[in-house]
Amino acid sequence: MRRGIGGSILWRLGGLCLVLVLVPTSARGALITSIFGKQRLSDQDVIYFTNGDVLRGEATNREITLLTPYARVALPLRKCAGFSLEGSETLGEKVVAINGDSFSGIIEDRLITFRIGGSGAEVPIRKERIRLLLLRRSALETSAAAPQTGSRAFVMANGDRVTGKLSAAGLAVLTEYGEVSVPLSEVESFEVERESGGKVRVRKTVGESVSGMLQTDEFALSLDLGMRLDGVFKDRFLRVESLGASVASEQQPPTAESVEPGNVLSELPEEAEEPPPPPSVEPTATPSETPKPLPTATPLPLISRVYENSEYGFRMDRPSGKWKVIDSKVELETLNPDAVVAYESEDGVYSTVIVESLPGVELRDYADAVKPGLENLRPVSDQPGTLSGLPALKREWQAINNGIPVRFFQTLIEKGDYRVQIVTYTAEANLDDQKIQEIRALEDSFRPMATGLPTPQSPAPVAPRGGSSALFPPR
Repeated sequence: MRRGIGGSILWRLGGLCLVLVLVPTSARGALITSIFGKQRLSDQDVIYFTNGDVLRGEATNREITLLTPYARVALPLRKCAGFSLEGSETLGEKVVAINGDSFSGIIEDRLITFRIGGSGAEVPIRKERIRLLLLRRSALETSAAAPQTGSRAFVMANGDRVTGKLSAAGLAVLTEYGEVSVPLSEVESFEVERESGGKVRVRKTVGESVSGMLQTDEFALSLDLGMRLDGVFKDRFLRVESLGASVASEQQPPTAESVEPGNVLSELPEEAEEPPPPPSVEPTATPSETPKPLPTATPLPLISRVYENSEYGFRMDRPSGKWKVIDSKVELETLNPDAVVAYESEDGVYSTVIVESLPGVELRDYADAVKPGLENLRPVSDQPGTLSGLPALKREWQAINNGIPVRFFQTLIEKGDYRVQIVTYTAEANLDDQKIQEIRALEDSFRPMATGLPTPQSPAPVAPRGGSSALFPPR
């Protein structure tokens, strides 16, 4: 079944491990447009919370301080492309800088101060609530991130990769035949064997190599980002190499995204001559009342793609070109593992579709079971009726989550033995009349397909336990 709402449902939005962050750039100095599988925006910072919430605005901290295994690094916030807190339990919090340098360890800042887009309100957010923070990109980053003359790439023992210069005249190596001093200008690269107590192999620009024990215990690094790291112990390095060789090793051929079988994105013209017709209405009679068709949003112009799910037998339209369809299992797992498809707008609104086999469960009981468990929950509307001829219920809520005002939209549909949720959840600051219209248009576009849903396997009866909210316990 689904995860519990407001802490457990919506989107999920040992030891010291070796973590290597691969930055999607074709070369050092190129603009980083995406990290951690997310696109950076040009005008706003974006926080992805651990419970799946998404908030846009501006992070106002001056810098981020990260304690790595080799040094304490204080990074100016605007020299960062973003950071991930997903590895907090294994000392794997990661920061990616605008030049592609990557650092991992523990972020010492306990709070991120965030100015919410639209309202302008500033709120302190504990880092434990944050999964990802993506900082807005700027065209000026291209020149700021360009490698400096004489810079080298330092691959650290924990997998970090930084660029800069060694503050040393050369390397002193004790070989089997005596101590050899190699001027830094003649060093092409060197590798440190950690298990051997500092044994190093130095490759020189003239093609020669020198092996032995590195006599210098500590080094200072002057990073291209403008910081100096003092006292970096020699066995914290894994490899040091010329920047050109390192860039070449990073380049990766692009890979195409796989399309899950049974889910089809049908290509349509960019603009339809007429807007799509509203969903057909086939009222379902009951002994006590006749449900009325739910009011539908004003149809928006049809756009280039329609999502069709042949497994569960339905189709939905994107409300505008600013929304994208997410149907990859890998991406859905990060939003809601129970979703069969999701939609994402450019300004941080997510909508997911969940289909569950629940024969005999009344729609109203199902709605109560999936009621959001959020702080200061207040109902805005509750409208029973029909949608595309099927019994349906539209609900809207306001609440507080992580100290932020949020809005929660639910459309629940009864389709034979199946119950369908169309769930949209976002910060109030992301909403305006146009966005609400788009959310309603997305919900109203749900239409059953002729293939129908698969024949369900009837589960054992589920008895209520202490009220309707316990009717369907989270998995």
